[in-house]
Amino acid sequence: MKTNLGDVLEEISKEKKTGILSVSVKNDNCLFKVFFRAGMVYHMTHGTCRDSECLNKIPGLDLDACFFMNGAQVDMKAADIPGTKDIIAEARQARKMVEWGALAGDASDNGTGAAQKTVAAALIAQMEEELLNIAGPVAGMVLEAAYGSCNLRKDAPITSGEFRRLVQIISEKLPEEQKGMFLLKFMG
Repeated sequence: MKTNLGDVLEEISKEKKTGILSVSVKNDNCLFKVFFRAGMVYHMTHGTCRDSECLNKIPGLDLDACFFMNGAQVDMKAADIPGTKDIIAEARQARKMVEWGALAGDASDNGTGAAQKTVAAALIAQMEEELLNIAGPVAGMVLEAAYGSCNLRKDAPITSGEFRRLVQIISEKLPEEQKGMFLLKFMG
């Protein structure tokens, strides 16, 4: 269902959720991400921009679908950004409509392409965050190389089999002590 981005942010804030709201941007490989801790926004990213710079970019972005990964977080102190209410107000004022559905993990694959795409997008975003936590600044290069090895495009939906292959290839580039946990987390 199409919803104003400001309303989505407000819903997450009112429920005092911790997690990451990831918003796909049309014709862009990078996700617009809003990080919440107990309902408060503490960080925002889109490509190489961070925090207030991202907030200023919202009016110029062609936003598509969004999903929330409940419980996901990045270990960092809160950035110097406007308050959550101000962020919600600015997002609402930009009048950006997004496709807003179930929380990540709540969607099931009933054989439809849309459900499969949503789940894949949520898993990919979660995997990217985990890879960033493990590999730091080289995570982007590892991810790009893995996509190339699998003959996949980052902006295209992928099947669960392709995702498993992608995770396997990424795990081969990780230190042994972190490889097992990464595989367990994303391949069960």
